[in-house]
Amino acid sequence: MSRKSARSSDMKNFDFANAGTLRPKSLSSRRQRWLIALLCLAAALRIFFFSAAFPFFNNVDEYHHLDLILKYSQNQWPSMGTELANRETNRNWFLFGAPEYLHSAEGLPGGRFGPPQHSMPSGIREQRLREYLASTKFANYEEYSPPLYYLLAGEWLSLGKMMGLRNAGLLYWTRFMNIPLYIALIILAYAIGRRLPYRDHAMAFGAPLLVAFMPQDVFFALNPDVLTSIFSGMAFLLVIIIASGGQCNWRHYTLLGISVSAALLTKLANLPLLLMTVAFLAVKDIPRIRAGISAKSVGCAAAFFLSLGLPAAAWAIRNFLTIGDWTGTSRKIALLGWKYKSISDILPHPIFSFSGMAFFLHTLLARFWRGEIVWGLKPLAPGVMDYFYSISTILLLLTACFYLMRMRGPSAEKTIVWVSLAGILSALGYMAALSMAFDFGACPYPTVTTPFFTSGRLILCVMFPIFFCYTWAIDRIVTAHMRYIRGIFIIIAICVVMTLCSISFLGKPLSSAYNFFHIPLGELSN
Repeated sequence: MSRKSARSSDMKNFDFANAGTLRPKSLSSRRQRWLIALLCLAAALRIFFFSAAFPFFNNVDEYHHLDLILKYSQNQWPSMGTELANRETNRNWFLFGAPEYLHSAEGLPGGRFGPPQHSMPSGIREQRLREYLASTKFANYEEYSPPLYYLLAGEWLSLGKMMGLRNAGLLYWTRFMNIPLYIALIILAYAIGRRLPYRDHAMAFGAPLLVAFMPQDVFFALNPDVLTSIFSGMAFLLVIIIASGGQCNWRHYTLLGISVSAALLTKLANLPLLLMTVAFLAVKDIPRIRAGISAKSVGCAAAFFLSLGLPAAAWAIRNFLTIGDWTGTSRKIALLGWKYKSISDILPHPIFSFSGMAFFLHTLLARFWRGEIVWGLKPLAPGVMDYFYSISTILLLLTACFYLMRMRGPSAEKTIVWVSLAGILSALGYMAALSMAFDFGACPYPTVTTPFFTSGRLILCVMFPIFFCYTWAIDRIVTAHMRYIRGIFIIIAICVVMTLCSISFLGKPLSSAYNFFHIPLGELSN
């Protein structure tokens, strides 16, 4: 039998209506479990090395996130007027903060920055530190952000203190919390990949591979977005299970509600995940409700909305009682100097032009893949990779739309595809709406001249829907039109290129005198 006819046979025998309950034969084998274990090990080493190579504090609000982590570790919950960064945060900034992110050494003597503050003689260092702390008052505009990440990271930091870690050692210990989180993310990607309706069973490893080697630099730093993908991935997995039409009960809906609520309590930018989930449940359950309300459907709906609403409502009520704002965003907007636009001022936005929309999509999708860390105010990644990320993502999403429109009749595969595309569209729409809603004043990002929210980490809530559509479109194209190649080989090639590009720019942060390999991790010298 030819390879093409074998694939056709596989497609005929694959029951997409029960895709959630099927397992590719090879994926349950011991060899495949070892492969995932090796993938977790490789990813853990990569996260450790890159997290260690980058010094503190990067341009993606790492200073503000550390301040909140320290406050939560000391049980200092936000209340009105607590925006100022605490003394320990400012001390860490003075001693260990690297200038390379936002400044260039080209105009300095020898083309290098001066010696780090922590390397000065203790007398001079302590004198300058006292002067700095006495004169410095930084407002933390992240003060009223959702608490879940900061609570978790605060406990991790407290564990490091119990182990005797101090100074830069404690900072990097807090960063290294990303390693177990990333391992959990790959295992989650594997659980999702096993349930996705691919023609080629090997494509179940597509999402785990992309997760393992994705150069998104938010995972190399302190940032609440590192939790987003885990909770949103759990929600996506449960959506797949429910869409499969298997034996789902109120427990599945409770876990789904908890996952979405946890995502919102990590980052309010995860609102598109809620929209995607509610839309899915509405389309799935409304026909059943019209046919007749059952005790099971009422119980499942109640389980979802209670598990979703109670934790989020508790946080919202606390915000209202302490700062008079349900979401806490009004204080952040005021501290950043943003102002809401009138409706008449929204329509002239450049996003409605072809060039504006192209810039928005290109920058947002490129940063979704590689992140936002700069070095000397310049991106580290080569520009050609940005075009590969954005163009390949747009083309493959359009391909997924094309194949979706050709599908006839209800099936689990069709449901998963449209839910994924709806979630991606809602995330892009949410970023566009935020871009249009504000006059950004003198804020350095976004700006009046470039009024676009293009932080790719803010759409990590749809990371798995993007990866599914990306790999599913490749799978459909290859199985239909390419006889001598498999889709998984294309994914592996992409991962190799991403890894090589990441290694190519690592030299700059790796040579910094402020990173893990050069900075004193314990007590400072006298």
